[in-house]
Amino acid sequence: MSGKVFNMEMNIAKAIGILAIVAGHCRWDIFGGLFPSGSFHVPLFFFISGYFFKKEIIEVGNTIKNYFLYVKKQVCRWLSRFYAYHFFYGLMTLWIFLLFNKKYGALPTPDNLILQPIKEIAFTLDAPLWFIYQLVVSLIVFALIMTISKKLTKNDYAPLAVFLPMAIAAVLLANPDFTGLSSWMRVLVKTLFTPFLIYSGYLYRNKLESKIKYDTKTLIVVCIIQMILLTFFAPINMDLNHARFHHNIAMFIAPFTGIYFVLFISKQLAPFIKPGSFIDKTGRNTFHIMANHMFFAFLVELAIFAIDGRSFDLLPNGILGGKLYKLSKYKYLYTFIALYASTYSGEFFNYTGNKIKAAISQQKERCAQQTGVV
Repeated sequence: MSGKVFNMEMNIAKAIGILAIVAGHCRWDIFGGLFPSGSFHVPLFFFISGYFFKKEIIEVGNTIKNYFLYVKKQVCRWLSRFYAYHFFYGLMTLWIFLLFNKKYGALPTPDNLILQPIKEIAFTLDAPLWFIYQLVVSLIVFALIMTISKKLTKNDYAPLAVFLPMAIAAVLLANPDFTGLSSWMRVLVKTLFTPFLIYSGYLYRNKLESKIKYDTKTLIVVCIIQMILLTFFAPINMDLNHARFHHNIAMFIAPFTGIYFVLFISKQLAPFIKPGSFIDKTGRNTFHIMANHMFFAFLVELAIFAIDGRSFDLLPNGILGGKLYKLSKYKYLYTFIALYASTYSGEFFNYTGNKIKAAISQQKERCAQQTGVV
């Protein structure tokens, strides 16, 4: 398998996953309920994070040193981007309040701008970014367990003896009546469960990918398993954001039937999707889409309000939970404009960032040359 097809498959999988998230926030399901988005879309991204986890971190050289370098890299990479968006949407929340007298979450304070994001969603506009903060925490825990495990044994299956009990404990700690938990308990439950999903992606890439068949017969078996789950365990909704689970075996099956279905589609499409196409760009910009799609949905709402000639005083109090104006009528419009605009905002930020990095690099080279001449 060529590198381009290899990367394209995962880009398509990420594109499908982020479409499922955006569509879910606009109250529709991309697979029509056979594979409920809430059962697989967030687990898919933890799975993919594990898929791309570099084995060298835990196997080559000084693994303890590698681990701390890895932690530093993840914290600097993701939390810097998280807080850039978080501060921006704190300002947008204040702007909306001053302009329309609507509170989309809490108004910005030093606490919810800096300390609160790990345990609470402060601003509705960037609510989906909870995933990034949790991903950093989960990757740090995952890498620590993997590093210790590799010191004890080279068996890639051995860490399952840690990750699976952690995930079971998470389900048992979650509320069985599907109500939310207190803030720090949510963090604990998510941190117990999500490393299991990351490990699944790691194990899939390093041990299982070549053994799993992506053919019609296997797909039928997966669909039958999914229909059994829907018949006996519905509704299947892994609400990781609020750390809410039904206490049944579906929590350990439904994410993977959904992930298989997404990967099946990805593998079929990969040879036909060109690098640089919209689908490819969507897969490469999932972070920016996660951060921005609710804001762009809000802008679409403002436009529809203006076209309908309604006063902005009548704007709904919020945008999540099906509160967008005329959502049942315009759900596809909200979804695809938000997806499109977020994708190209990501392209713009990536382009600008690369230009700035190149300019800084050139400036350093010129300084070095001048120093050398002197």
